[in-house]
Amino acid sequence: LVGQLYGPNIFKLLVTRILGLAQTAAFGFAQSITDMLRNYLPAHLLAGWLRPLMISRYLARKKLSDLTDIVNLVLKLNLLGIIPLLVFFMVRGDAFGAWATGGRYLHVGDLLWLLAVMVCLQTIHLLFAMITITVEQASANLAATCIAATSLPFSLILIQTFGTEGAAWGLLSGEIIWLLSAGWLLSRRGFHIAWDITGTLRIALAGIVAGMALWFSGFDQPLTGDMAYSVAITATVFLVCSIFLKPLREAERLLIGSLIPARFILW
Repeated sequence: LVGQLYGPNIFKLLVTRILGLAQTAAFGFAQSITDMLRNYLPAHLLAGWLRPLMISRYLARKKLSDLTDIVNLVLKLNLLGIIPLLVFFMVRGDAFGAWATGGRYLHVGDLLWLLAVMVCLQTIHLLFAMITITVEQASANLAATCIAATSLPFSLILIQTFGTEGAAWGLLSGEIIWLLSAGWLLSRRGFHIAWDITGTLRIALAGIVAGMALWFSGFDQPLTGDMAYSVAITATVFLVCSIFLKPLREAERLLIGSLIPARFILW
């Protein structure tokens, strides 16, 4: 119940109350797009499979490294899906919004990429919550939720000042507070999560290159042809760069190798 105080549903109510129905419709459109993205990411699709796998691996040897290998792998797989869309929204968000809504919403680009960042944080949140349950530290999860709820007054100010983009920043602030709080509480209790920063930065670098290629492509009109070309450019450049940079570690490749042949692991 406390977690709902800084969740998307309460923000819809706040946007409706403070900004009106037109802004609520724009916010709802952007949130629907990013919700579809989140629901088809590996961490959310495989949540029911990941939890027992993490618990069984941890109970077998009581090593946190077994958990971090799984968590880093799933996070990177999610980022490989999120980052191209995040880059696309940053560069062509306004044009996409105008195209997708038939010209009704012309300036939702900032809202789209902010909510795409929110999906990245929600992915880390889900994986963090799995870790806290697995290592029997559920109280850290609950405490972080209560701490993050304190972001609501700040979010109200952001909504009144910056409109729908302020609502997105409010959502981001709540997630950031939760992640920092949960990480700090776990660290105090001796559980240090080793995130693979290098691999994550390699995925981000591939996204930056794809964004630059899209920026200079010139296909910036809200037309079906331009949108198709923009998506193709972003996806192709990102795919080539990510394969070249190889963000996955050897332990993560071995995990994937237990499911599919090694020749198909391009990253």
